[in-house]
Amino acid sequence: MARPAAGVVIVAAICAFFSSCSDRLGAASRGEFSVRTLATGSSDFAFERRVFENFGRRQGLHVQTYQAFSTINEHLEEDLESLREKSPDPDIYEIDVIWPGILAGYLVDLRQWLSADEIAAFAPELIRSFTVGGKLIALPFTYDRALLYYRSDLLRKYGFHGPPRTWDELDSMAGVIQRGERKAGNRDFWGYVWQGSASEALVCNALEWQVSEGGGQIIEPDGRINVCSPAGIRSLERAASWVGRISPPGVVAYTEEDCVNVWLAGNAAFMRNWVYPYGAIRSPSSAIHDKVEVTQLPAGEYRRATTNGTMGIGVSLYSRNIPRAVAALRELTNESTQRDRAVQLGQIPTRTSLLRDASVMSATPLYELTGNHGWELADSIDRPSTAAGPRYAQISKAYSSAVQSVLMRQTSAASAMQRLQSELGRIPGLQGRAR
Repeated sequence: MARPAAGVVIVAAICAFFSSCSDRLGAASRGEFSVRTLATGSSDFAFERRVFENFGRRQGLHVQTYQAFSTINEHLEEDLESLREKSPDPDIYEIDVIWPGILAGYLVDLRQWLSADEIAAFAPELIRSFTVGGKLIALPFTYDRALLYYRSDLLRKYGFHGPPRTWDELDSMAGVIQRGERKAGNRDFWGYVWQGSASEALVCNALEWQVSEGGGQIIEPDGRINVCSPAGIRSLERAASWVGRISPPGVVAYTEEDCVNVWLAGNAAFMRNWVYPYGAIRSPSSAIHDKVEVTQLPAGEYRRATTNGTMGIGVSLYSRNIPRAVAALRELTNESTQRDRAVQLGQIPTRTSLLRDASVMSATPLYELTGNHGWELADSIDRPSTAAGPRYAQISKAYSSAVQSVLMRQTSAASAMQRLQSELGRIPGLQGRAR
């Protein structure tokens, strides 16, 4: 979750979170269980805290839940530091879909703890996303994808009969609505908000821009670097033209939550964001809840491209109580929890049975998009984490920094991508020759 952070991350520990090693052992013997959550929104945090607290009560454990705040990349660095030190605390890690190649050596192979039937209950596409060298290191517990949120009332007001189908249409429609709303007195109104901070969120946005125009996927499956294509460069130039025109100047520092705040204030016509804020945005507590609809991201000349943001949950190899950790993992991924999460938060389950259940999927934006479970939507793209393997974090950081320099007009798109090509070419295992 480029997410946001590009998505929700939970870290569960059987030992007390802020204790010394000896204190943690004592806490475990007293039946304490602590959870550190980086849940992106307050509703996510409250939901997941209840899940683990209920689990603790049934297990006779005292549960403490802590909420921490950091970007998804910072969280990965924290996780790696803990795992490299072979720390028994935490026991459970929620991981982004881009992390399996980085964390595979530190997490339990769940095929040794779960039955074939338990694993088969999940969408096979997502099980493959968390499988490295035949080892299943996490179960997918929520499926996320990028969406275009739009104000249906404003589209009608300005004579548009539907949401934009292409990036060019988005540009034009956003400009018309922005000018109209500002003329009506709202000087804070913007046409389009998205995530421009130099983080994983920007990687997702920029990858969608360039793939939709046929500009390549940064690192192709064969390991070749592909960042200097004319189509990719044009897509970045177009995005840079949005900044200060149809998007706020400060969008270059926006995270997912910044976009949601602008949106809930009624100050945007269109927003690129994930599924996870859908429930809060459509909540009756929002002043514009009945004026919001969602659609797929606009297409470029080549295709439509939407980033896959699935989250998984795995168990540390260094846990002192793997059976209990696996039991907690089952709790967050079971059918009842996934059903409740979909109905209460509008988030998309990963169990095949629920993806086919209209009563569940009707609470999610995929149902709104397709009238059913929407699983066959063919525009989903993966970031090049499989091709990059353990080098993905380094590649992601370099790419987002280069893109942001273009958005901030510090350098041209062509110059930034040429420098990025050279920088990535120095990373072992990558082929420096562009396609």
